[in-house]
Amino acid sequence: HGLAAVAPSAAAAGLGKAAAEPGDTTAMASVEGIACPDEEHERFKLIVCGIETTCKCGNTRCELDWCAEYVHGWKKTFAACTKRGCSP
Repeated sequence: HGLAAVAPSAAAAGLGKAAAEPGDTTAMASVEGIACPDEEHERFKLIVCGIETTCKCGNTRCELDWCAEYVHGWKKTFAACTKRGCSP
């Protein structure tokens, strides 16, 4: 019931295609010396920040339990980009 309510929102927000699965990211090391290049940070904001908004996540919890684990997986994938956060 709760999953069905969020899934259409995620797809409508354009997250469906971009947010395939954690671990399916481009190599961050492709740009030497930059841990989180701008292009990768934009992907982070689209995927992680978009999901956090859709799932109503706070600093430590999400309104929907499955979102917390999903977001955590993506944050591990994007590692250095988490330090840059969701701000523009």
